[in-house]
Amino acid sequence: MKVMICEENPDKAKVIEDLLNVYKFKVITLTESLNFVKKVQENKPAVVIINEKFTKKPGDIMLNQLQQILLAQKLRLFLSLKKTMLRKY
Repeated sequence: MKVMICEENPDKAKVIEDLLNVYKFKVITLTESLNFVKKVQENKPAVVIINEKFTKKPGDIMLNQLQQILLAQKLRLFLSLKKTMLRKY
């Protein structure tokens, strides 16, 4: 299974990557949010682990973009959100 880790802190990303590698997951690690959506489209991970502060976009906009990609690829989106990820209206 392909797992994408999106974490700006390289040390934290390495810890997650090492743990997943023990279980033989194919791991793709992003430490910069540049072209994040494009990289999800290209790599088609089964799971995306993303730090809530990874992108500069508000969480609801980023998740909407991800949802559109996943729907087009017939993949599912599972979320665990903090209130801080959503824009305040």
